[in-house]
Amino acid sequence: MKRCLIIGVAVIVFLTGCGEDREPVSDEEGGTTDQEAEVGRTYDSAEAAHLYEQNCLSCHGQMEDNESGATGPPLAGYSAEEVLDAIVQGPGSMPAGLLEGEEAEAVANYIADYD
Repeated sequence: MKRCLIIGVAVIVFLTGCGEDREPVSDEEGGTTDQEAEVGRTYDSAEAAHLYEQNCLSCHGQMEDNESGATGPPLAGYSAEEVLDAIVQGPGSMPAGLLEGEEAEAVANYIADYD
């Protein structure tokens, strides 16, 4: 009897703890997705796309074209960590700190998740 009680409690604790740190976020169609970002946060992909257009597009070009923009390389294929590091460090002629905090993380994840 004790053994069944202990196993039952363990199963309940395990099941209630799964996915606890994941939050639903808006997707491009206006619905929600249960997505965990590579750099540890969820993000609003529509907002991240808007931030990309405002801050990255002129140098890196359209994500769907996977071609470089005026001065920057194409970004498809980079991990969120690589993109975030570039946003913070500003490699080459890219200015450092164009975006900060959650905005920088959202754009990094948007680029890394882009299909």
